[in-house]
Amino acid sequence: MRKVLCTVGTSLAGNAFRQEGRKLNAAELTQFITKTRVVQACAETNSLSRILQDGDRILFMHSETDDGRLCAEALVEYYRKQGRIAELKPIAGLTYSHQVFSFHGLRRLVDSLIEAIRLARRLNLEPVINATGGFKAEIAYATLVGLLFKVPVYYIYEAFQEIIEMPAVPVDWDYTLMAEYEDFFEWLQTELRRTQKTENRLRGMPPELRQFLVNTEDGYTLLSPAGEVYFRAYQELKETAGTVVLSQQAKRYYHKLDDNQKAVFDSILKKLCLERLRAGGSGRVHTSECVVFPRGGSKERVFYFEDNNTVYVCELARHEDNYEDLLRKGVKKSDYGPFEPHFS
Repeated sequence: MRKVLCTVGTSLAGNAFRQEGRKLNAAELTQFITKTRVVQACAETNSLSRILQDGDRILFMHSETDDGRLCAEALVEYYRKQGRIAELKPIAGLTYSHQVFSFHGLRRLVDSLIEAIRLARRLNLEPVINATGGFKAEIAYATLVGLLFKVPVYYIYEAFQEIIEMPAVPVDWDYTLMAEYEDFFEWLQTELRRTQKTENRLRGMPPELRQFLVNTEDGYTLLSPAGEVYFRAYQELKETAGTVVLSQQAKRYYHKLDDNQKAVFDSILKKLCLERLRAGGSGRVHTSECVVFPRGGSKERVFYFEDNNTVYVCELARHEDNYEDLLRKGVKKSDYGPFEPHFS
């Protein structure tokens, strides 16, 4: 059984006005749908007529505009009369005000879509997104949410009036920046941050981080809507993170490091918790039973093996220190233990 998350625009109100010559209320709009072919009544009924399956439930997500609310109410009533379970979800900030829409509305749409996806999955429903209705930017961000959360997205391509499906593609997205600078993103999320304070914190960080940020006209820096999607997807990925445990040898090496070196290894070990990151960044060395992470671009290396989503770290190593010696002698699993969790 599926839960269809449907963004709502105002084509229903516009079509009804053109045909009736006046603005209709919600009940009258429901009647308009009933007496009109569903493929012609509005964008939402047109697309839903092509994708709905028996037993599907629908969540209509609408803007704060009067027309958006009226259209959503009419759609809910129409589909309830058809025997469907249909609900409303207003999205605060989706208005005709450009600043409110850009800074707040799209982020709240993203939040609402993600929460609806999570809730559907908890109820053993398959979430799908119908992104045909609403502002054009809504379609773009709904599609991004679908891609990152592996949810199929549908919309009507206007030129051909055909339903287009963007399937839940099995792509592993690169969350390396999110993992590396997780503390920064969490800091940005805990409260409103002044742009000047954010700029001070960004010094020395990769310029690529800025692609996830947006500055408001009143002097604050927020996660952009796209940044919000990526960070929420990363947080969901962390919920399936494995446990990292260190051998006694690795713990002794760690405790001899200075604070800066410990911070570097902590960052590497956090990445090791995530299967996608360690799978893409690990490599084998012929002298060792363990794999090494990361493969390149770092002086610091970790020799590990994994079993049942637990990552067993045998050795921590640094180039020009102990890494070359470990390569020469090889790292054998049987030489290590007991293991203890690194992160409490």
